[in-house]
Amino acid sequence: MDVLVVLLFVSLVFVTGAVLFFVRAAVSGEFDQGDRLSLLPLESDSESGPDAQESPNSQEGARR
Repeated sequence: MDVLVVLLFVSLVFVTGAVLFFVRAAVSGEFDQGDRLSLLPLESDSESGPDAQESPNSQEGARR
């Protein structure tokens, strides 16, 4: 029966530690990039894609 009391105390310490760790991480802003990273594939490729800027070599080939 003594083991059950010790296990209950140890589990409460672990749960309290996990909750405190999560609250500290959430308050510090560690999870703020989650929304930005999940919406990143939906952004337009024309702004930052490789086709956004033509290289000078491609213009020379069109003139020849």
